[in-house]
Amino acid sequence: MEKVILCLGFNKKAQKQFQEIFEDYFIIFEKTKKDAKNILKKGWVNLVIVHYKDEKMLNWIDFVKHNVYNSRTEVWLYTEVTVGFIVPAYKTGLDDFIGISWGKEIIKSKINKYLITHKISEEKKSKKIKLGSLIINQKKHKVSKKGKDLDLTRIEYELLNLLVSDKTKIFTRKEIYRSVWGDHVIVGDRTLDVHMNNLRKKIGKNIIVTKKGIGFGINPEF
Repeated sequence: MEKVILCLGFNKKAQKQFQEIFEDYFIIFEKTKKDAKNILKKGWVNLVIVHYKDEKMLNWIDFVKHNVYNSRTEVWLYTEVTVGFIVPAYKTGLDDFIGISWGKEIIKSKINKYLITHKISEEKKSKKIKLGSLIINQKKHKVSKKGKDLDLTRIEYELLNLLVSDKTKIFTRKEIYRSVWGDHVIVGDRTLDVHMNNLRKKIGKNIIVTKKGIGFGINPEF
């Protein structure tokens, strides 16, 4: 599914404006965090736009950042372009913004440019990643070894996908918890270790390295 925009906290007037501007897009309007989280879990949202009417809406930025399953998805505000609104929002993790007073063509052009860039990035990301005899097909969410598909759990796949996102980095346990489980879920070290051990058994024990006291990463030999 392409061109998916999730809009949060929009009133009826703002909903009508966006539906008129983006007739060829799939726009989802949600008002509760529970429903928004269910949408974000699907992983196919390209852009999240929050209707910023007051400081309470800043909580939405932090919420989305910790529940997004597509790491390339950005969070924008639809707001009044003033220092009082924009500066506090950037401090909470805002990626960009759209002015309420902007014309329809400006808004559409800005979002179109982002989505085109996003699509190019996703196409680059969809290339197969090879680690010895292991092949990770990110486009199909499949992992195979010596031509045979591996039966990875969702957590195991997300762990592996995170580690290969930067093969030169050792990811801390905190970074892994936040990326795979989110800040709103309490996960103990033992749970992470069990998932890592199970993943190693399936893909090969030498692919993932442990940096004592820090976290996990991909063996540089691969």
